[in-house]
Amino acid sequence: MEKDADWISLSSTSGNGNSTLTVTGEANNNTSARNGIISFIIGKNKVDVNVAQSPEEPYVTFSPSELDFDISGGSKTISIASNTDWVAYITDDWLQITPSAGNRNETMTITATVNEGVERNAYVTFLYEGKSTQFKVKQEGYYLTLTEYSMDIKALGARKKVKVTSNSEWVAWTDSEWITLSEYWAPGSADIDINIGSNKTSYSRSGTVTFSSKAGLQTVNIKQAAGTSSPFLITNVEFAAFDNNGNIIGDYSKNPYFNRFSTKDVGARITCECFVSGSYTISVKVISAEGNTFPLGNIYTYMTEGEEYTYTSNRARFEEGYTTLRYYSPGKYNFEFYYNNQKIASGVYNVEY
Repeated sequence: MEKDADWISLSSTSGNGNSTLTVTGEANNNTSARNGIISFIIGKNKVDVNVAQSPEEPYVTFSPSELDFDISGGSKTISIASNTDWVAYITDDWLQITPSAGNRNETMTITATVNEGVERNAYVTFLYEGKSTQFKVKQEGYYLTLTEYSMDIKALGARKKVKVTSNSEWVAWTDSEWITLSEYWAPGSADIDINIGSNKTSYSRSGTVTFSSKAGLQTVNIKQAAGTSSPFLITNVEFAAFDNNGNIIGDYSKNPYFNRFSTKDVGARITCECFVSGSYTISVKVISAEGNTFPLGNIYTYMTEGEEYTYTSNRARFEEGYTTLRYYSPGKYNFEFYYNNQKIASGVYNVEY
């Protein structure tokens, strides 16, 4: 008995009569099929048996599965395991590979340049036997992030704290004079204040704060509500029954204290934003459903620019001219607020008793 291929082994090379022969083939580490022949010699005769073996599926694998570089770059190696010829290429000029082609197993050196920008990724592509696979390379870069990217600010203005997280120095600027910063430069991460001034105009406005670093640009968009040209802006008006501490004790129209024998029922709570420091007077009057007007009085207060105030009057004296007592009859009444003879707020309320 004979064989013509070393990768074939036989459990026996001779025999007599009937017997069982075991044929063993070694693993085929090639990407092409192969054949061998086993010849049986019986006297002067020879019988050939063909042995065929399928090819191994071609592959290219790596260890480690990907590489990470820091900002400074450098060189690292990967181990390539393969059963065939391969070629490799890259499309990013910040990487170099050596070698760029090989046969079967190989060690490849990958070199990355210094990164002057943000984090970046690249891929080494391997071609083999009509197939392809990729190896990922990642390099750390510069970054800058903010805790706020947009702000909606009331007319009074505000001071907003923003945390800047960065691994490089940065500079910042604004496009509006009503926006200022506590810091316009820092060598890295920092907490800063963005100060938005009061809007003393009757229209809303927008502005930006821009941060620039090696990571590029980041922008905070700021929108501010319309303000007023008067010293203050009424932002909320409530009419209810208040106690002496300014707490609501019930809707004045349903308050049990409101009856024809009492004058201590309805109160006004006014919230306003102040744009100029000084003493001011808010005039209040009430107009009945029949068109009769009753003065409710004046509210005097001292305000400081940039602050928000709440004034609470726990009662309204229902008197005409402050001399003759007159109670409101059931119906609707319009409470109006004036500053310098200009109405700045109003509310219509129903009186029941």
